[in-house]
Amino acid sequence: MQCATDSSLDCNAQGVRWKDVAVPVGGGMPAVKVLNSQVLIGDPLDVAQLIDTALTDNACP
Repeated sequence: MQCATDSSLDCNAQGVRWKDVAVPVGGGMPAVKVLNSQVLIGDPLDVAQLIDTALTDNACP
C-alpha cells in the first residue's frame, strides 16, 4: 500500500492526476470483461493493472 501512496504522491508532484478506481465486480475475468467493455464503448481507462493472460490479450503488437 505504501508503494501506491508513494507513486500517487510522485505523480501529483509531476502534475499527473492519480485516481484509484475499483472495478465493481472485483478481480479476475469479470473485471477484465468490465475493462474490455470500457474500451468497446470508447471510454477506456488511462491505465489498468493487468496480470496473466489479460496482459497478453490486451498488449499492443
